[in-house]
Amino acid sequence: MLPQPPQITLFESQNLKVTYVPTGAVDRLVVTFASWVEVPGKDRPGFGQDFLIRRGISAVHVTCAGNDWYQYPEMDAAMAAAARARMSFARCYTYGLSMGGYAAIRFSGAVGAESAIAIAPQFAIDPRQPPFDARWARDAARIRFIHRDPWTNVRAHVVVIYDNRGIDLRHILLYRRFVRLFEMRLPYSGHNPARFLLGLGLFQDLIAGLLGEAFDAPAFRRTFRERRKTSAEYFFNLSRAAQHAPRALALIDEALQLAPGRPHMIGARGTILLTLGRLPDAEATLRKGLEIAPNDGWLHHALAIALRRQGRLDSVVREAEVAVRLLPAEPEHGDLLARMTAHLGMNPAFGNAPLTIR
Repeated sequence: MLPQPPQITLFESQNLKVTYVPTGAVDRLVVTFASWVEVPGKDRPGFGQDFLIRRGISAVHVTCAGNDWYQYPEMDAAMAAAARARMSFARCYTYGLSMGGYAAIRFSGAVGAESAIAIAPQFAIDPRQPPFDARWARDAARIRFIHRDPWTNVRAHVVVIYDNRGIDLRHILLYRRFVRLFEMRLPYSGHNPARFLLGLGLFQDLIAGLLGEAFDAPAFRRTFRERRKTSAEYFFNLSRAAQHAPRALALIDEALQLAPGRPHMIGARGTILLTLGRLPDAEATLRKGLEIAPNDGWLHHALAIALRRQGRLDSVVREAEVAVRLLPAEPEHGDLLARMTAHLGMNPAFGNAPLTIR
């Protein structure tokens, strides 16, 4: 059991909590920012908290009550509390992933950090600004963006770790205009390179090196190239990027050989088979996925499409209803169900009985 140092609350509001976790060492402090999660909460552990404790690195963890991209009016007060803790340390780093990576860069100056480590940092999700990334559209629609992003005031040495073959490159291109970057490009590592590198056994040594410990960058690059071919996620990401469906199918099959039971990969295989017009194979693949993950709404959605293309409209509605019940906030499921119920309403072979979304 890892000994737990004290956890001292430096600042707390309805939206934010700033927690100081000292280890006794005063050579460096890491200020971390929580990332986007399905179920957010300000009382969760800080980003990388256990790793930093194991390394004997003192930290200040900023956690938030919601996925609000740190658009809180009390951010100045929270950062001032972190900056006061920083005054006792020789060096300071900020650290975060995605939403937290954005904050690690954005607030590096406010806490007096010399360096920022940002994994897949997002430049902006405000729909009034580029890059207009649809992944965060639901957040962007409800958030009131109150903070300007004065990137020209960022003085920290910023290290960005990202997939340069994916959509996150668009964010990095914008950062380059305003911020001095040291880029660690990890092709086909996906939006979460941290998880990807953890699977390869490379992540902790990389972060420790970026935090001032011994690190051999050429050796890291060599090992990354060798080990990535043992990663199912690597082949999955290659498959998603493939321009031709037969190539995509071959790559997703390699991924599934390495990780046979991952529902999102099985779903991807089913979708590729749909593209190829192999409808019975697609249906069989998706039903196999549902045996493993019966509550996966996207698998039910994909199965509904496979059934629709085979003309089995009564079964389509059942699968679409399940998808809506499992993921009611996803508009694509509701749209599919609405189209199918409307179609059935016009077809006397199926009658006009009302359909209930349970």
